[in-house]
Amino acid sequence: MICPNCGKENEEGVKFCTECGLPLPVIAEPVGSTQEVPAAEEPVAAEKQAFAEPQAPVIPVPVEKEPEQKPQTVVQIQQVTDSRSLLTTAQYFFLTVLFSIPVIGLIFMFVWGCGRPSNISLKRYSLAMLTFRLIACFLSLLGTIVTLLGISGVIPGFSINLPFLG
Repeated sequence: MICPNCGKENEEGVKFCTECGLPLPVIAEPVGSTQEVPAAEEPVAAEKQAFAEPQAPVIPVPVEKEPEQKPQTVVQIQQVTDSRSLLTTAQYFFLTVLFSIPVIGLIFMFVWGCGRPSNISLKRYSLAMLTFRLIACFLSLLGTIVTLLGISGVIPGFSINLPFLG
């Protein structure tokens, strides 16, 4: 049986994946597929019956066939809902405060945004905050460059008179 989570092939009858530990779907036996096949008679027994006393002829009686039923397979799949839980307001507040710390916040944004956290909402919020932080850094850098070029007089028509610069 192939694990729907990681794709590893497991032995039949195993309840949990040997790679990731996720419960495997339970597949029931198809209905009507358990028919016993009669064992073939030994040739010696057939020869003994040939020399036995004559018996009355056997007339085959037609047997009504039951309508064929398609095998039904029952699959039970357990969905893991832990990764889909939403963040609470308190968790958003805590994360916003954590992300506002200069170096530590940036590290957590990268770890949770680019990694595999157990909560998908945490991943999405971290990516949103990381994107916002990168856009803010880019705009502040652009503003600083334009301001410095304006002060130095490189951009014509753009001048800033700062009294302390003379």
